[in-house]
Amino acid sequence: MTVWTEMAAEIKKILDGAGFTAMGEYTSADSLLHSGEAIGFYGLKGYDVVDEVIGQGGKKLYTEYICHIDLRLMGKAGKYDDMEELQEKCESVMAELAKSEVLNVKSAKLGSAVQTLPLHRLERQAELSIGICSEEDISE
Repeated sequence: MTVWTEMAAEIKKILDGAGFTAMGEYTSADSLLHSGEAIGFYGLKGYDVVDEVIGQGGKKLYTEYICHIDLRLMGKAGKYDDMEELQEKCESVMAELAKSEVLNVKSAKLGSAVQTLPLHRLERQAELSIGICSEEDISE
């Protein structure tokens, strides 16, 4: 199991637990098919190498990374009338991400709600920075 697979599984579990239908990538078709549900999309935006630990003999022991993850949290399609419900779900997601023992969340930022068309959904975007140490190269 790769580092991203482990992180994605934990994020999916948290989104599902908060009442979102969790999906690994955004498509407008998914948004149409799940119009009666709150949807949470997540994806790896990129990563930065923070530090490399080199052992005796010059062998790399592990690398520290900061992974940047985007979340797109959408309410139910309709008349934008689920603002309170979406707010509670988003707050639940952010709280669970912060206390996750699997994820090492360094920072989490939740954007304000916007109205999207054509399905009249409320949407909030979030950005996460997660610290990891890995013996494997996560770019592979």
